[in-house]
Amino acid sequence: MSERILTMPEAAALGQIVSAAADSAKVARLLESGDVAEGTARAIHTAGSEYRPGPGDDLRDCRLHVTTDHGFEVWWPLSEPVPALEETTFVIRPA
Repeated sequence: MSERILTMPEAAALGQIVSAAADSAKVARLLESGDVAEGTARAIHTAGSEYRPGPGDDLRDCRLHVTTDHGFEVWWPLSEPVPALEETTFVIRPA
């Protein structure tokens, strides 16, 4: 069991990101370089694998699989988009 505390804003953000992956929603993220990466959310995977999270996996340790509009496959740790949703440096585009 995790020693970390999951706050309400974190839980809400995780829910939005999981829903985005389930719906193949368009997402955009401001990168440290100042560039914006845009693409389609594909799935949530456990860290370092292509497997979906199971009963013993903490979602906060998983990754969001995104296919960018330039055709690259990227896996962003959920620890990055969760706070970025609050900071509006990561957005889920409405359908």
